Amino acid sequence: MLAALWGSDAMAEQRLDLAGLLPLPPLAELVVHGNNHAQSPRVLVVRVDDRPSPDYADRVNEERLVPPGPFTLRLRLASLHTSRGRALDPATLIRATAFAPQGDLALDPVRLDRPDALPPGSFGWFFGPSGEVPLAGFAAVALTSPDVSGPSLRLIHRPGQDPMLSWGMRLTRFEGHLPPGGWHLTLWTEDPGEWETLPEVLERRIRLNGVDLLLERRSDAEWVRDRYLAGRQREADPSLPPFDALAAFRGGRVAADVSLPDGHFTLELAGFPQAATHLVAITASPVAQPDAAERAIAKMRAARFAETWPVIGESPATGTGFAIAGETVVDRNGIENVAGHAREGQKHDLGIRPARNALLTQVRQHALLERGRAGGFMIGVAKTVKVAAIVTEQENVPGRLIQFVQIEVEHENGMFKMVLLRREPMVHHGAFVETGVHGHSLSPVITRQRSRAEVKASSWKP
Repeated sequence: MLAALWGSDAMAEQRLDLAGLLPLPPLAELVVHGNNHAQSPRVLVVRVDDRPSPDYADRVNEERLVPPGPFTLRLRLASLHTSRGRALDPATLIRATAFAPQGDLALDPVRLDRPDALPPGSFGWFFGPSGEVPLAGFAAVALTSPDVSGPSLRLIHRPGQDPMLSWGMRLTRFEGHLPPGGWHLTLWTEDPGEWETLPEVLERRIRLNGVDLLLERRSDAEWVRDRYLAGRQREADPSLPPFDALAAFRGGRVAADVSLPDGHFTLELAGFPQAATHLVAITASPVAQPDAAERAIAKMRAARFAETWPVIGESPATGTGFAIAGETVVDRNGIENVAGHAREGQKHDLGIRPARNALLTQVRQHALLERGRAGGFMIGVAKTVKVAAIVTEQENVPGRLIQFVQIEVEHENGMFKMVLLRREPMVHHGAFVETGVHGHSLSPVITRQRSRAEVKASSWKP
C-alpha cells in the first residue's frame, strides 16, 4: 500500500501531494475516509488537479452525499474525468483535495492505494475499460480486440458500486488463450440494468468449444418468476456479514471445468433479446485450485460493499436486524449521468429517492427496506420474515406479471422499449434480484453441478 499524508489530525479538509508520488502505480486508487458527525447526510467534495490553477471545468470535482457515521470513498484515478469530460493525465497529476463545504465531517488523511491482484496461476478477462478492471491481473478486452466479434458489439456501463457488475460487453464470440491443461472457467454474465430497467433474457445459449454450458428458454412469466422475483423468498441471516446476506449471489455465474490440450478456447453466446449475449468477465483457475480466483474476487467485492454500505447500527424500526447506509452521487440538480450507450442519458439519482417497493407493502413491519431518519438508505434484515405467495389467475399470468416491470427488448437490427406504467418501480436495490451460479463440467473432468435450465428447441438454432 502506498500512502502520503498531509496533516496529522482529522479535519474538514485534507490534501494529498500527487506530484511527489509520480509515477503512480497502475490502477492507483484515491481513498478518502472520515466520519460524519451530523445527524443528516453531508456533502463531501474531492478535487483532483493535473494542471496548475485550473478552472472548475478543467479539474475533477467529485461530490458525494455521505450518511451519518463513518464512511469510505474510493476513486480509481485512471477512470476520473474533469467536469468538461477530459480524462486526467496520470503523468502530470499535482494534488488531490478532500473537503466538506458544510462542515461536520472529520476527514482522515487522504491516501493512495492499489487494488489486490488475482492469485498466481489464475487468469482473467474483463470486458470493459482498462482503468476499470476489478483486480490487477485482469486483461481488459476492448471493442477493437481481434478476440471479440459480433454483429452489434458495444460496451454497457451500469450505475452501481459493484466492480464486477458495472461494465459488460454485448458480443457473440470470444477467443481465449491459456497454458495447456485443465482449467476451471467462470463466466460472469449478469446485466444488472439500471433505474427501472432490468434487461429481459428469454432464450440463451452459452457454448464453449462446441459444447453447451447453458441452454435455456423461458416465457415472460417464467422470466419474471425465475429472475425478477427470484430473491423474494430469500431470507437473510442476520448473523452473516451484509455482503453475504445481500449481494454475494450476484453475477450470473456459469462455471465449467475444461481440458485445453492446446490452451485455446472459443466462447459463443446467442439468445434473445440481445441482453442474452452480455458478458462481464471470465476467470480461469487451475482445476487443482478451482476457487482461487473466485475467492479473491469475493474478498474484493465484500470489502467494496462494506465501504459503500457501512453498517450504522440497529434498525430503529424493529431492533432485531442491522441497518446500512450508502453514499450518493451528487450533481447539484439530483441527476446522475450514466454514460453507457446511446440510449442511456440522464437518470434520476437512486441515492436521493425514497426506497419503496410495491411488493413490500409491510415495509415497517418487516424492516426489509426503509428510508433512514437521517436521509440515507437503511436496509434492515429481519430475523424472521414470512412472505405470502403471489396467487394469480393462470390464464392471465403473463399480463399480470409483466405489468410490474419495465423491460428492455432488443432486436438484432432494431430496438424498442416496452414501458408499462405503474405507480412505483419494483426493483430499487440489487438485493431483491437473484442470479445463481451454474456449474458444468466438460469431459473428461468430473461434473461439479449441472444447470437446471430447460433444454428445448427454440427460435434460434442451438
